[in-house]
Parts: sequence; structure tokens; C-alpha cells
Amino acid sequence: MGKAEGPTVDDYAFVARAAVEVEAPDLSHRPPMPRDRGLPIALVGAGGISGAHLDAYARYGLNVVAICSRALFARSRAK
Repeated sequence: MGKAEGPTVDDYAFVARAAVEVEAPDLSHRPPMPRDRGLPIALVGAGGISGAHLDAYARYGLNVVAICSRALFARSRAK
């Protein structure tokens, strides 16, 4: 069967092929600290990881002024 007659098994992603190894680049994964730590920060979403974010903000003296969460709002309206 030729290409004109339709795809072959080798045309699909399910065929295992050898992957070329590529070295990972050295990236800076930490965001820079703001120059003015007094700038207001709003935390949007208060899910499970938010406690760790708030701890880190406090540890570095950052100014959290608001926390927004649809889940907390929905729970307070249900009462």
C-alpha cells in the first residue's frame, strides 16, 4: 500500500521509535524578589497550596493584602 491509499501503521504515534536525548538547559527557576517588598499582593485561589505560599510571603516580608477564593465564598453563602 502506498501513501495515496491511506496511512500505514508507521504513520501513527503508537509506533515506538528511538528518542534522541537532549541535555536539559540550566534555567533559573526562582522568580526575582520585587524591589519594593511593600507592594500589595493578592492571592487568587485559596486551595491546598495557598498555605505554603502565604508562609513564604511572610518569611520574605511581602505584603499580602487580599485572598480571593470562590470555594470559600460559596461555602459562606450556603450557610
